[in-house]
Amino acid sequence: MSYNYERVRGDSIPLNELPPVDTKSQVMNILSASEDIADKAELQRIGLLGEQDISQAILEVSLFVTEDRNVNQFLLGGDFLDETGRPRHRKVISLDVPAMVEKNPFLKKLCIKTVPVDTRFEREIKTQIDIQTAFDQAPTRGFSVPRIVQTINVPDKKLLGVVMERLPKGDHDGSLQSLVESAKRNGITVRLSHDISGDIASSYRALHEAGFLHNDVNEGNIYLTGVKYRDYNLPKEKGKPRPPQLRIFFSANIVLTDFEKTVPLVPGSFSNADALGEDAAAEAMIDDITLSIGEGASLEEIIEANDEYFEERRAA
Repeated sequence: MSYNYERVRGDSIPLNELPPVDTKSQVMNILSASEDIADKAELQRIGLLGEQDISQAILEVSLFVTEDRNVNQFLLGGDFLDETGRPRHRKVISLDVPAMVEKNPFLKKLCIKTVPVDTRFEREIKTQIDIQTAFDQAPTRGFSVPRIVQTINVPDKKLLGVVMERLPKGDHDGSLQSLVESAKRNGITVRLSHDISGDIASSYRALHEAGFLHNDVNEGNIYLTGVKYRDYNLPKEKGKPRPPQLRIFFSANIVLTDFEKTVPLVPGSFSNADALGEDAAAEAMIDDITLSIGEGASLEEIIEANDEYFEERRAA
């Protein structure tokens, strides 16, 4: 069974004024951020292709992975829950189809998020594109949002889709929440150095300076890539159980995600006070897992900072 896919332009969505996306430029931006030699070679190849060639390759693979018989094979995540605990029927699907990636390797760097057409997804897309444009115009080192490459309408299935940058996932890449929980399952406690916690706080301030209030501060919406960390065995005190292994995150690239609730900072509606409140909420959240140490800290300094961490919480 085939579906009628069409590229969604800025004037073709009723929710109005979806900014146009230069698909080729965004794919090249994603590839240029990679240090992988193969991605550098693909970047050169992409430079010789036309916009239509790249868009058509994306449409073809999107058609394939969203067919009912193929979705589960490429599904990265789906049926996210809303505030009431009910499924929202959002799906994030990989475009990593072997035969198609062999022909166009850039596809492995992308994924497609699909939602039912009645979810007002277009507003979220517009917000993310506006943020993306703002940071392209005034880049902030070490902070980004997932790049939107192309928007797609799937009329026969009553779906909207957005093709976007596929964030890496692994021991050094993931949401702060998933990285902390994964370590905990292995008996490891995660703490942040003050450097990385400062970078996370700065990412929210940068978003506010660009004119947006994220409106959904939580560890699941802070994505870390290229995390540099070290594990430490803390000394066992006599008569007490051995403490869990300590993992310190020293640095990472910060990616803010999930802009479903994000709104422009408009005077009279959302103001500087709202931004300051969100800054405070973000700082409180990350302070709860932060030690007062930097990357050059010795084990003795880490032990001392860890002791101070628990003393402060006992006092509170």
